[in-house]
Amino acid sequence: IKTPAEIEKMRVAGRLSGEVLLEGTLDRPRLRGHLASPRLFFGDEGIGALEASLKGTGDGHLSIDARCLSGRVDLGITGSVGTVSPYDADLQLEARDTSIDPFLRVVRRALPSSVSLVASGRMDLSGPLERPEDMAASASLADLRLLLPDYPIHSQGPVRLDLEGGRLRLAAFHLAGEGTDLEVDGTLDLLGD
Repeated sequence: IKTPAEIEKMRVAGRLSGEVLLEGTLDRPRLRGHLASPRLFFGDEGIGALEASLKGTGDGHLSIDARCLSGRVDLGITGSVGTVSPYDADLQLEARDTSIDPFLRVVRRALPSSVSLVASGRMDLSGPLERPEDMAASASLADLRLLLPDYPIHSQGPVRLDLEGGRLRLAAFHLAGEGTDLEVDGTLDLLGD
């Protein structure tokens, strides 16, 4: 269970502008909207400018098409989210040469600032946003680079991750660099102890 202090440090912040036209009820909206932000933050980390389009056709779901872009982040997200609890989602996230370490530092401040993690790939996420333990996700990273001072390491082939029941499973993948040859696999309980 997250404490209020942990939740506060994971907030998304920034100035948001745009326009939304809403007809119907909030649980089954007919909606068209465009939102933009010149700079978003995840915790204290700047993640870039946002452009997002929203559309609701009255079926109880919102379609999302958004892009967050900066010098170190290039993320796109498409899909739909339910408008009532438990907020069932079917989302696709695509990253292109995106620094992952800023997001990790918000959750785990102990990650040294000299370590960078850059990835390109796709993630599919589905399930109720209100119940993370019931969500499922699969990701395939075509490129993963771990940039340590003086020891850059990169993946040799795709990296495959799956999330189900709050457990992250990492299929075997190969990391290599000068003087480094490492194979990694395993699981991590994200929601438990």
